[in-house]
Amino acid sequence: MNQLGKRHPANDALAHLMSLIALVFSFSCIWIVASAAKM
Repeated sequence: MNQLGKRHPANDALAHLMSLIALVFSFSCIWIVASAAKM
């Protein structure tokens, strides 16, 4: 029962990596739009 409830470390790291990539992607999108607005 305890093992079933536990999350795999690899899945946890992957979820953290995906959220980090999403954050960087959204930030770069905002930066590109801001740069385009300045030009």
